[in-house]
Amino acid sequence: MAKKLELKFLTSANTELIVSIADPKDGLALSAVQAEAAKIMPVGVGAASFAKAVMVTTTEEEIH
Repeated sequence: MAKKLELKFLTSANTELIVSIADPKDGLALSAVQAEAAKIMPVGVGAASFAKAVMVTTTEEEIH
């Protein structure tokens, strides 16, 4: 099972900018994620505000 953390930002044009982080730590707290997102915002092209963070889990099954 693969995991990724998606940080979702709103841009000044009111569109969504998503930063995906592969293999995030387990048990992340929202406050810690928000603190790190604040560090990313200045370098995120057009990121105006932090919107939300979501953990995405996927399962891959090879077809035989």
